Amino acid sequence: MKLDDIKDVLSFQAFRPDPDDSSAAIPKRLAGKKFVILNISKGYVTWRPVDKKGVLGQLVKVDGEFMNIAAEMADEWRNHTDSGWVVLSLNNRFIITLESNLSRKPGAERMIRANPRSVIGTKYDRGKRYALHHNPETSASLLLACEESMIKTVEDALLDNGLKPARICCGLFAMVEDYLRREHAARKGGSGKDMALIACCDGSVCVLVQKKGQWSELRSRSGLFSGGDIEPIMTIATPLLSGMEAGSSIVLLHDQPQSQVATNLMGHLQPYGAVDVTQNDHLWMVLAQN
Repeated sequence: MKLDDIKDVLSFQAFRPDPDDSSAAIPKRLAGKKFVILNISKGYVTWRPVDKKGVLGQLVKVDGEFMNIAAEMADEWRNHTDSGWVVLSLNNRFIITLESNLSRKPGAERMIRANPRSVIGTKYDRGKRYALHHNPETSASLLLACEESMIKTVEDALLDNGLKPARICCGLFAMVEDYLRREHAARKGGSGKDMALIACCDGSVCVLVQKKGQWSELRSRSGLFSGGDIEPIMTIATPLLSGMEAGSSIVLLHDQPQSQVATNLMGHLQPYGAVDVTQNDHLWMVLAQN
């Protein structure tokens, strides 16, 4: 056994997943390492460094297209990392749908990255990359489809500039999945509440209706709104909300609290009992902790 191997065992590093093991959570893969989170939107990129203790640094916004920004910012991003690892959130050219009876064989959520046809069957499109989240109590699943060409372009831009993607995800899908996991864990086996979840991230929105623990309807659009304009959001949300029974919850979730759209949407829906569950640095915490 080499000296480095002995050191890894003594520090428990040998028992941790590799940084490129996509099946493990970021805190386990990059434990004790610095990395950068990039949030890629249409026309600009926001980013934050994460230190060795997992503490988020200052938010920085850079206007422009990602290819140009990556070349310009690569040195600074690398300086904020150990070994060049970055986590990315993409916020355009995707769709989230509600599906049923998708494969739930062990490892299906990993298999969808390597062989998506085996998981989603005839819904497979070779021009897409996929992720999914199953309802643990029913046959329903949330299916995310992103443009393969866009992801490949982002990957190439990073690798060409000495950076390595630890994870590439859709920020909106990650927020919705994180909330649903926490909601299910909090009820500890009890029946799911009737609710409509309205999640917004960088101009994209997902509206999911749950009745008696069953995900019954979903509407999602990327690049739907800008600024504080809630009319496009309400256009797709209203038909779903109108079918909710009295006493159902309306849950609002945003990438950041007290944004213009969060304030306007809460003002519009608060008379109907809406509750905003957005936490400080919500998107960034989801990306850093999952």
